[in-house]
Amino acid sequence: MVDTRYRRQYATRYVTNAVTDPSLGDTLLTTDTPTGTSTTLADEGQVTTLRFYSENAGSVAITVTTVDNEGNPQDTTTKFNVSGVTEVDTGDFENPVCEVGAQSVLSVNATSDITGDVSVNLRIDERTG
Repeated sequence: MVDTRYRRQYATRYVTNAVTDPSLGDTLLTTDTPTGTSTTLADEGQVTTLRFYSENAGSVAITVTTVDNEGNPQDTTTKFNVSGVTEVDTGDFENPVCEVGAQSVLSVNATSDITGDVSVNLRIDERTG
């Protein structure tokens, strides 16, 4: 947990995506671009806010994959998991959803089939100083 007075030592980025009818295991959102060019968190950071909205109940998890200097995946850890929900709006700067280390790729994955439209939004604060 980071005290608000240290806020200016962090750079904020927003990542958002919308999908329809995701299946179990589908990636709903990632900080890695589809072209393979990594937009990993170079320094430690935190998922400050998660917003998940779905037409029908579903389950999702935030996973963090650490990568080496060449961008190769090393280790994946589940940092947040929620089941059977249609809406999640959680976290703030002082009470983040989860904290992550340097050289990490964040993903929000479906841990169940979800019917209908789904939108996911992450606010990520990466340490700069």
